[in-house]
Amino acid sequence: MTLARTSGLLILTALMASGCGQGVDTRKKVNLYGDSLGVEAAPFIERALTKSGKVSFLSRARSGTAPCDWRKVLKHDVPTRTPDAVLVEAYGNNASSCQTGVGGKRPILDSPEYWAMYRKDLVQTVNAFPRSTKVILVSAPAASVDMKSGHSHKKRMLALMRSIARARSNVTSVDAGGRLERPLGHYARIIPCAVTGPCPNHPSRGKAVVRAKDGLHFCPVIYWAKVDLLEHCPVVAYGAWRFGIVAAVMAARAVGTTAYPPPLVKH
Repeated sequence: MTLARTSGLLILTALMASGCGQGVDTRKKVNLYGDSLGVEAAPFIERALTKSGKVSFLSRARSGTAPCDWRKVLKHDVPTRTPDAVLVEAYGNNASSCQTGVGGKRPILDSPEYWAMYRKDLVQTVNAFPRSTKVILVSAPAASVDMKSGHSHKKRMLALMRSIARARSNVTSVDAGGRLERPLGHYARIIPCAVTGPCPNHPSRGKAVVRAKDGLHFCPVIYWAKVDLLEHCPVVAYGAWRFGIVAAVMAARAVGTTAYPPPLVKH
């Protein structure tokens, strides 16, 4: 074998090993980290973002989780699939083992210790990503418990997210849940449909059911959270659709592309 031919083969081998000649995925990467509300909205977010063919989407949303539950998966995702944009959705779950404090007790919901914990855990989540990643903190809609307790858990979570976003240039916040509330941020199970677009499960003309019977989730038939109903709502979840579109639009803007409203279908 001649020296020239040998050199040619070595160059070809090196090019093949480096991936030259294979298609390079130029799509923008968007990740979702969230709880059960994120699980319900994820299919609609994915359809809205990926329809253009310019975005790849990865959902890490898991029912019942809190930001501290995502630490392990973040350590994997950031170096192996560094996203261009991230959606971080959190209502405020308080039942994870990672949320135990002094004496092995979890902070009482809405206590000063609870809010200090959420600030710390959300800041750690944000700081897990490089400055090149656009992080969007997504606020959930008010739950029915806000009406009974006389204060708004949702408003405090939104204020916390906005405070964190002001401290870092690559972080922003969005009140996606506000699209599913009554005026002044009050809980609503039924809201007017958008002027244009679908209007399913309507109890009366021009209105749609957007929240579950448990006062928290989106699937209208849920009395109490069950994984199968959260992931596969047997009816159209109009609330998850509207919530997901707002989140998708924010993510699309962050990566310089467009989100398209997905079909309103069952999961």
